[in-house]
Amino acid sequence: AWTGQVNVSNMQLSTGHVQTINTKAVSLAPGAGVLQAFCVHANDGDGGGACRSLREALPQCYTTPASEDLAAAAGSPVAMATCVLIVDAVSASGEMITHNVVALAPPKGMELPKNVSVGAKVTSTPEGTVEVSLEAKGGGVALYVVMTTSLAGRFSDNAIVLAPDTPVSVTFLPFGELAEKPAADLATEL
Repeated sequence: AWTGQVNVSNMQLSTGHVQTINTKAVSLAPGAGVLQAFCVHANDGDGGGACRSLREALPQCYTTPASEDLAAAAGSPVAMATCVLIVDAVSASGEMITHNVVALAPPKGMELPKNVSVGAKVTSTPEGTVEVSLEAKGGGVALYVVMTTSLAGRFSDNAIVLAPDTPVSVTFLPFGELAEKPAADLATEL
């Protein structure tokens, strides 16, 4: 059995502002394939009642295209998605079980912020790990930031959504003989 809550929020792509939409207490019976469904945002506000479409329930997440070029790229006339949903499952003890970012449209149907850049700082820690601190600059959200390297290894997280001026730290996990190399040396090679 699992008991906890599901928190659903929306993040505005232009600013990184996060707004809670719904929090739903969940109690699942033991076993595979057990699920519980609820509306992201219902007419009565508690996740029950008649569900509405996301466009009806979240008008703040859609806009008409800002330009004819965007409208043509998305297949005019359509509304452009201006936010993503964040769905977190948290156990009764407060442990984050899963964190999911849900796109409301494919990237071509999103009104993505312009002039966003990502800064990265690589450091080695006293514990012998290599940390990469990432931060979005320019005022908007950096969507699906992917890190790659020619070194044998992987990052603890990837395809990250970065809110502006909110650093996120990931760990580089080396494979094979690189795992024996001092973290300070790896940090200079990343």
